[in-house]
Amino acid sequence: ELSQYGEVADIMALRVPGNNHFFVNSLKVLIKMHDLAILPTTLVVKDEKVNLIWDGAPASCTYCKIEGHWKSECPELAKQRKRNRPDRYREIKQMIAEGKNQIEQERQKEVEMNKELGMQNELENQHEHKRQEQEKHQNRERHQKKAKKEAEIEGARENENFIEDNENRMDERYDSAENIEYPKQTEIAKLEDMVVET
Repeated sequence: ELSQYGEVADIMALRVPGNNHFFVNSLKVLIKMHDLAILPTTLVVKDEKVNLIWDGAPASCTYCKIEGHWKSECPELAKQRKRNRPDRYREIKQMIAEGKNQIEQERQKEVEMNKELGMQNELENQHEHKRQEQEKHQNRERHQKKAKKEAEIEGARENENFIEDNENRMDERYDSAENIEYPKQTEIAKLEDMVVET
């Protein structure tokens, strides 16, 4: 197809800059143009439209194959990119919403944990209060029993002292009664002696 515009001297396949193992979809063609030949910006090769670019060539888009603009200025490509381009604002907004939801879920979990912990602490406090009340009641009963037992012991001791005092008083009275009777017996003995002497 290029032979009608001039003599093709060489055709080279271009490689990816910095990586010679990969080829790009472009060919470098050295051509000696015929006199008065005008090279077009596009050419149909094997039923496929390709772009021809050289120094000083007019703008020709390699995307839409239309003259007048470069690929970087192609409106069709801009529309395509816009359709395929992700909405960063929407993505960021969604990320923020997800972050807020996650924070709210974590806060709810923390609230529930604190509530359960508070209920557990309240139950523990109730059990502790009940245990203290039972301990106070047991101590009070223990002191009451001890006081009652001491009172019974003191009462028994007082009764024993009372009985002992009564027994001592009775012994003293009995001794006094014996001392009173002895003189009478002496007088009787004297009387008997007197009777005998008579």
